[in-house]
Amino acid sequence: MNRSIPVLACVLAALRPSPAPAQFDFVTGLFEEVNSLTIAAQGSQITRSGGVRPRQGECPGFGICGITAEVLLDLPSVGGADLELGLGTSLLRGFESTEPSLDLHGSLRSFPTLTAYASLPEQMGLFAPYAGASFGLASLWHARGYDAAGTEYELDAETFEYGAVVGLYLLKPQGLFVEGGYRRRSFESVDWTLPEAAAERLPAGWPRDLDLSGWHVSIGWQFLLREGGDEPAAAAAPPAGGRRLASRR
Repeated sequence: MNRSIPVLACVLAALRPSPAPAQFDFVTGLFEEVNSLTIAAQGSQITRSGGVRPRQGECPGFGICGITAEVLLDLPSVGGADLELGLGTSLLRGFESTEPSLDLHGSLRSFPTLTAYASLPEQMGLFAPYAGASFGLASLWHARGYDAAGTEYELDAETFEYGAVVGLYLLKPQGLFVEGGYRRRSFESVDWTLPEAAAERLPAGWPRDLDLSGWHVSIGWQFLLREGGDEPAAAAAPPAGGRRLASRR
C-alpha cells in the first residue's frame, strides 16, 4: 500500500479552496514538483513551565513523543543552495497537567506545517547536511480534563507554532535522516467546556493557558516518489545534499 496517498490527498484538499479551473491547474502544477514523502518518529522535551509536564512512563527519555509525515516539493535554487518546501503534519502525546487536582489527557496535533529547507550541493562524506525554518498551526486534539470526582471537562486550544531545524541526510543507507530542532507552541488561552454537573466556574488552579514549547529529535525515512531531471538514470548524479533527493538524482 502506498502510504503517500492519504497524506497527498489531505494536503491537496487543504490547498484547493474551490473547483475553479485556474486554481485546479495551479494545484496540479504545484504537486508536479513533489519529489518525496518523509515519515519519522519524534521525541520532544517540554522546556517551558507552562502548565504541563511529561507523563511519567509514557515516552521514556523524552517529554512527549509521536510521529510526523511530510511531502517535499522542489523550489528554485537561490545563491547556490538547493531549496525545498515541506508540507507536513504531526501528532504527539505524553503530557499531563502540573496541577494535582487536574487529570489531563490529550494529544498535540500540528496541521498544516510549512517548512522551508535549504541545503548546499556539496556532500560531506556519508551524509549531507540541511537546515530549515517552519511555521504552522497547532491544536489540542481530543483533550479532556477530569477532577477528583471523575467529572469530565472538554478543552480546546489553537495556536501558531514556529521553529527551526537542522539535520543530516545519510547517503548510505540512502533515505535515512536524523534531525533536531526547536518548536515554540504557546497556547495563550484554553477554552474549557464545563459539564452540567459542575459548578459555573472552572476549578481553582486549573490552567487558562498552556505551553508545549521545546526541543525535539526526529529519526525517519525519505521515500522517493519520482525521478528528477532529464538525465538517464544510469548517468544521474547522487543526491545534491540535504533532503534534495529526487531532483538531483
